Amino acid sequence: MINVFENNSISMFHPSSWGAGSIDKYQIIKKIGKGVYGEVYKGICKQTGKKVALKKINLKLYSEGFPHTAIREITIVKILNHENVVKLFEIVKSSDNVISKNYSIYIVFEYLKHDLSGLMLSPYIQAFALPHIKSLLLQLCTGLAYIHENGIIHRDIKTSNLFLSKIGLLKIGDFGLARQYYGSSTYTKNMVTISYRAPELLLGDSNYTNAIDMWSVGCIFAELLLKVTLFPEETDIGQLELIWELCGTPDVNKWKSVEKLELYQKYRPKKSKPRKIKKTFAKLPKDALNLLDKFLKLNPSKRITAKKALKHQFFKNPPFPSLPKSIVNYPSSHEMGSLEIRKSILENIKMPKKRFRTNQSDGLFELK
Repeated sequence: MINVFENNSISMFHPSSWGAGSIDKYQIIKKIGKGVYGEVYKGICKQTGKKVALKKINLKLYSEGFPHTAIREITIVKILNHENVVKLFEIVKSSDNVISKNYSIYIVFEYLKHDLSGLMLSPYIQAFALPHIKSLLLQLCTGLAYIHENGIIHRDIKTSNLFLSKIGLLKIGDFGLARQYYGSSTYTKNMVTISYRAPELLLGDSNYTNAIDMWSVGCIFAELLLKVTLFPEETDIGQLELIWELCGTPDVNKWKSVEKLELYQKYRPKKSKPRKIKKTFAKLPKDALNLLDKFLKLNPSKRITAKKALKHQFFKNPPFPSLPKSIVNYPSSHEMGSLEIRKSILENIKMPKKRFRTNQSDGLFELK
């Protein structure tokens, strides 16, 4: 297991040694997104012509110095080395006044043509073929298994943090909220974007595990099948109500520690509701339904791990996973228009109440 905060590791990437190069070597093309602590731009290396993604950190906005979230992300991504994790190239600085700290640092990542959130909104894609869904989920679990084995919790797995190369290779990015996992320790609450936030987090758990990432994977798996957000609420209580409606209410006999969570008494369901995943998604192939059910276990200790998910029958049965080259041959999903337009589209997407059916001939899932 990698300890990214040991002295012999972090000293290699301490802020004092970062930013030796200049942003002048890159041409900034356009803004393509926003991370935890900075805006993200598409750029080109003037010398090689290679496309890059530039995450900007404006230091004058941080009175206490270099943001710790940026230090954490740089340190973690610099050490992680996997084909399903976004690669960091270097850190450069702007040519502004360094002495007065009126300058910016740019983290230079590999440029990836698409993010999964953008593909979900793409007018070119009506549905994802089952071999593509299997490939995307397989790659996501492969990357997370590596990350978890190295003692890291991502804490913000969502479609906009999953990127695809021009050949359909999925890479996990934006480690701004990630941290090392030490076992039974106390961690910051309210992690993970709310639509992908696990029930234990919504109930105030501060001793959570990397199982929170796997709940997010389950939400993304359902989203790939439905092409809409599974739990599209904006408040904790609203999100919990949607979860109770689909996944049933917590059974204290099966999840004994739930009663000890800080917000359980406040948000505990007034009426007991049965688990409806298998009934609601009855038209899914049995192996897909079984895996989805394992991702969305309320009790985090019962939730399937990334490593075990890789061995699930879903990936072994036909149709087999295939790199989704065909869905990445469209214009970049980062450039569908302004970020405001993309936000307005997302706000108008609602979870359909009707079930969906499968067309077994082409492997597509379509809403009724």
